[in-house]
Amino acid sequence: MKKITTIYLLAFLMVLSTVSQVYSKGRKPPEPVDTSIESRIASHFNLEKSLVISIKNMGYIDEDIIRILLIHVTSEIPVLQITKLHKQGTKWEDITNRYEIDADVFNKETINILIYLGMIEKTEPTEDNVINDILTPSSEQ
Repeated sequence: MKKITTIYLLAFLMVLSTVSQVYSKGRKPPEPVDTSIESRIASHFNLEKSLVISIKNMGYIDEDIIRILLIHVTSEIPVLQITKLHKQGTKWEDITNRYEIDADVFNKETINILIYLGMIEKTEPTEDNVINDILTPSSEQ
């Protein structure tokens, strides 16, 4: 009786292993998620990662890539035109003024995107920061 039970148990285990092998071969492993900074920036602006990489290959740092793309999506100016102006020495503030983008809103939005993408940490206002903001003349004066 023990021998028959053992044989049935082995047969049952063999069937189980065969079934599980058949099912496991039919499933695809999950695709790896691209969490690179280039992918996160592209995703945020709903653009292709290749565009972000091409801007990076021009020598721009991530913060400047965000500025370029922010101007691009806000004003619909081609990326190459924006990078050309900046490479010629035009400051970001002058570029935003040229395309009628409020410089203060542009700077705040750039910081918000950097925080959202986890590239910088949000800092709470301290007494020193508030005093510096009050004593530092704004660009409007």
